[in-house]
Amino acid sequence: MIKTFTPNDVIRYAYQETPEEENQVIEQVLLTDPEMNALYEDVLMLQRQMPLTVLHPSDPVTIRIMEYSQHFPGIR
Repeated sequence: MIKTFTPNDVIRYAYQETPEEENQVIEQVLLTDPEMNALYEDVLMLQRQMPLTVLHPSDPVTIRIMEYSQHFPGIR
């Protein structure tokens, strides 16, 4: 039986969540399917960029949230 691989399978592979026997088949798919390979490359790029994301709001955003919350007395 031939398994059709989905973008989810490629993402699982990128995050090392696939078993070894599935890895071998996915690697072959990545060599022969340009669309799946492009997706895999995109996932790898996003993984590298993830640590660069901002994990807290900027000061202007925090100020706007605090100003907005003042319209709701009793919520603090």
